[in-house]
Amino acid sequence: MVYKGISMLTNQNIQNNNYSIEYYNKHNTILLRGMLDLKTSESFDEIIAFIYNKAINKYKNVTFDLSRLEKINSSGITALCLLIIKIRDLDLPIKIIASKYSQWQSSALMDLKDLYDTIEIEYIVLH
Repeated sequence: MVYKGISMLTNQNIQNNNYSIEYYNKHNTILLRGMLDLKTSESFDEIIAFIYNKAINKYKNVTFDLSRLEKINSSGITALCLLIIKIRDLDLPIKIIASKYSQWQSSALMDLKDLYDTIEIEYIVLH
C-alpha cells in the first residue's frame, strides 16, 4: 500500500527503501532504522501520526529505540522535538535507546532533555 510517499504501511510498521519504523506492542517500543532524510518537518506527519497512534495514545511508558537510526536530518529532529513536547504535555515517561558511538545521537538527544527533563537516555553499543 502506498501512503503519501511511504512504500508500505502495515498495522505494526512503516517501511521504505531508506528507513523503517517498527512498533512493538509488548514493550510499547518504537524502533527506527536507516536514514530519515525527508525534506520538511511536514514530511514527517505520517510517521508522527503512526507513532502517536501506536505508542503514545496508550498512555503508558514510551520507548524510542534510535540505536539503528543512522541519520536524521534537521526536519526530522524538529518533528521529534514536537513529538516530545506532545508526550511531555501528557506527562508520560519516555526512554530513548541510542547508539553510544553515533555522534549525531549523542549531541542531538541531550538537547531533548531541555524539552522534557525526565527523559531517560540509555546509550548502548551495537555489535
